[in-house]
Amino acid sequence: TGTWPFRPDFEGAEHCISSNEAFYLKDAPKKPLIVGGGYIAVEFAGIFNGYKPEGGVVTLCYRGELFLRGFDHACREGLRDQMRGNGINLMFNENPKKVEKIAEGQYKVTFESGKVDEYDVIMVATGRKAKTEGLNLEKVGIHFKKNGGVEVDKGNKTNVDGVFALGDVTDRLQLTPMAIHEGACLAATLFNGENRYPDYENVATAVFSQPPIGTVGLIEESAVKQYPNIAVYESSFTPLMHKVSGAAHKKFLVRVITDQDQDNKVVGVHMLGADTPEIIQSVGIAVKMGAKIKDFYGTIGVHPTSAEELCSMRTPSYTYKNGSKVVASNL
Repeated sequence: TGTWPFRPDFEGAEHCISSNEAFYLKDAPKKPLIVGGGYIAVEFAGIFNGYKPEGGVVTLCYRGELFLRGFDHACREGLRDQMRGNGINLMFNENPKKVEKIAEGQYKVTFESGKVDEYDVIMVATGRKAKTEGLNLEKVGIHFKKNGGVEVDKGNKTNVDGVFALGDVTDRLQLTPMAIHEGACLAATLFNGENRYPDYENVATAVFSQPPIGTVGLIEESAVKQYPNIAVYESSFTPLMHKVSGAAHKKFLVRVITDQDQDNKVVGVHMLGADTPEIIQSVGIAVKMGAKIKDFYGTIGVHPTSAEELCSMRTPSYTYKNGSKVVASNL
């Protein structure tokens, strides 16, 4: 059953569309407002910005300090700067309070801050909820999480015998390949006599923003909590093609996080820039196999590519000793 877009409860919310309706717009909006800070919001900001008519401006507003919570912080900051460099208007700590329809295709938005502006399309991308309405799961006693997702054990079994659930409706890793993996594990267990359980560790994923983000493993904040002594390798540069094109704001960022107590085993890789979703898929295999940083710099890079930077990161930018950050000058 998957999930369905969640609509926030503010006055005039009925005038807004979700990502579902966005695909059926007859024309690209000239002045759209996107509300939200998740991957759907930033992806559609890039899509609308690429197709907007001449003179158009795309605006994204988010109620928090910075979008894409839970992703690598440096990648989030880098994406913010590049989206602004691409001409997208980003408004943080802003949230709609009221939407009024002025005319067909024209809406006035009053924000909680008191700011007022007009837009031709307002798209809310404020999350998705498990789509279980109408299934009468409550009648058979199925248990749900607080967020509405179906509660299951490690084998995707609900609390009711013979009833299983997998994919987005369980509100775990909401990724199509993860749902396929969960289905394969369940089929092998039920029909092939195996005891296979989904593995949620080191799952590579991407945000198809402009530019995109590729990520696998732990972000820095999570790694510090899990491992007392970590090293962070970081490199940011302007790719050759953008040096030639003159788009100097289009930086490429690579961050590798290692556990020093396991001979610098790589526990996280985070990248921002062109083709990072393609790159992170291969990197994810290496991380899944337990690669160490010496395996990265011991591999000959492909030149000239942005990905070759992974093969030249020998010295950490900074480390953490027993949870305390140590800057490079003190290493």
